[in-house]
Amino acid sequence: MVITFSYCYNKISYIARAFCYSGCGTGRYLGISDKALVIGAERSKRFAEIARDRKLEVVVCDNIALPYRANCLDGIISVGVIHHFASVKRRLTALREMARVLLPGGRMLVCVWAVEQSERKVRKIVF
Repeated sequence: MVITFSYCYNKISYIARAFCYSGCGTGRYLGISDKALVIGAERSKRFAEIARDRKLEVVVCDNIALPYRANCLDGIISVGVIHHFASVKRRLTALREMARVLLPGGRMLVCVWAVEQSERKVRKIVF
């Protein structure tokens, strides 16, 4: 069974009162939920400006230092971001940081890919 990003996003936005889309880019999916407070987090100032011009809530920050207190979000989403970090250590730091801001029982959706890899490997990262 293939579960699409839209399905997962809608599921999280339905059960969450507040969640973050980390690495939201120009905010393409930020306005999709009217049931939850959705805050975008984006490293690129230019992309964040584009999202803000569209009247979306976006903060400029890095995934390894999210500007939220611990245990404050029902959900967090990161699509196409983690694999851009230069090392496994930095990738794990970003995953731990996303877990830090989640409430107990919160949901995290992370999608990664790497087209440049010659071999397709699936790794399970436990932290």
